[in-house]
Amino acid sequence: MRILYLATTVHLSTKMDDAIGASTHTLGLSNAFGELGHEVILVTEKRFSNDRDKDTINGHKVYRFPRYIPTAVKKSRSGIKKYFKFLKNFPLFITSFKLMRVINKEKIDCIFCRSHTLKIGTLLAIILKKPLYLEVIDPIYTQIDAQKAKTIFAYTKGIFPEEFHKKIYLVTAGVDPAIFHPVNRKKTYDCVYIGAFKEWDGLEDIILAVKYLKGLHLEIKVLLIGDGVRRYSIEQLVSSNNLTDNIYFTGKVSLGSISKFASQAKIGIAPYNTRLSERGKFDQYGFYFSPLKVVEYLRMGLPVVSSNYPLIKKIITSNIGITYPPGNIKLLAESLVTLANDKNLGKKGEDCLEKSEKYTWKKVAREMISVMNKG
Repeated sequence: MRILYLATTVHLSTKMDDAIGASTHTLGLSNAFGELGHEVILVTEKRFSNDRDKDTINGHKVYRFPRYIPTAVKKSRSGIKKYFKFLKNFPLFITSFKLMRVINKEKIDCIFCRSHTLKIGTLLAIILKKPLYLEVIDPIYTQIDAQKAKTIFAYTKGIFPEEFHKKIYLVTAGVDPAIFHPVNRKKTYDCVYIGAFKEWDGLEDIILAVKYLKGLHLEIKVLLIGDGVRRYSIEQLVSSNNLTDNIYFTGKVSLGSISKFASQAKIGIAPYNTRLSERGKFDQYGFYFSPLKVVEYLRMGLPVVSSNYPLIKKIITSNIGITYPPGNIKLLAESLVTLANDKNLGKKGEDCLEKSEKYTWKKVAREMISVMNKG
């Protein structure tokens, strides 16, 4: 099967040197489809001037297009409003026209569309009469995409109206063992965070937990791997709390180097806290996304401390980690010390690797292909 993977809001650099969750997700799933004998043609975001329009990453053809984000039209007289509505959607038609040429050239069998690629997949599926499969990781999707999709692959049904529930197939996030794996290195840090410094990732809670422990004369060292728009503010917060000897930053790390850096730590930390976020629709839907970093830690043999949202509690059992109520700094701090100093940490690491076999992208891809083959 030749699959067009539409991910126009995801940036994949040639060297994958700015990888974050969306990037590892998209590439990992594409790799898994490839391992199962299918050919994936990727359509991703052209973000920087040195991004090529056409590229090859891990053997996958990649076409890059600029990201178009329509701007809502507010107070306006009806005629002008209609005019601006047309202009708002004009980039959609331009991108779709270009993608029609790609689909015909590459002899695409089906369109696999990340839901943030609003309406483009549906337009292409209708015009070219190709089956559309929708991948939804959060509430950002359109009704028309959900209506047109033959199947919706999602982590929860909770973000959809009941009318779509019958076409939803629940999946989990996955991990690519070729990227995330144990590396034998000296344990320099007690725990590690990997991510893009998102509001809901709980970086502030890490700082407060380390500060709490320091007040008890308990010193731990934390490694923060990654980059993002909030990194500078987090660095300032670490500095203002006099924790620069406890919390260290790597900055941007290439995808191929993450395991090498992360393996310097004893345990992984995923202190998700949706109350820290002004974005998303957590008040309405709760914790709705699959905890990608948790399964990545497991695949590297790192026991995990994480907040106890339902989707996470299904993964983390007592033999591979500790969960605690989101935002409870005292319990987070105690959990970090307890797990990092566990005498059976080696055995827990082995159990992590065993558990991670349930969450590989290849397993997720195999389930998706099975559903897609049924039509």
